[in-house]
Amino acid sequence: MKSSKLLIVFVDEQDQWGDEPLYQVILDRLSEHEVAGSVALPGIGAFAGANVVEGIDGYARSRPVAVLAVDSEEKLREVTPSGRPILACSSMILADVEVLAAASPALVT
Repeated sequence: MKSSKLLIVFVDEQDQWGDEPLYQVILDRLSEHEVAGSVALPGIGAFAGANVVEGIDGYARSRPVAVLAVDSEEKLREVTPSGRPILACSSMILADVEVLAAASPALVT
């Protein structure tokens, strides 16, 4: 199988870019750049550093969202510079992954 990278972008469910949810804008940009696969997953709670845990008690105003994308390192690094202005308040992680099976041929060839 092909060696790939996993990009994870953490945003807040209520973050907006213009009139659209930020996670949707990120997914759209990933699709425009023909990234092999991506998904936005809602979280039930999150914390960053000393910030208070949000979402677990049901009283949080919004939930964290993790946008995951898988493709080659080159492709993901090509996409991330174009997304940096909209991701100024977000965290991004790029990690090695091994694709064991995939619906997208781009991940296995």
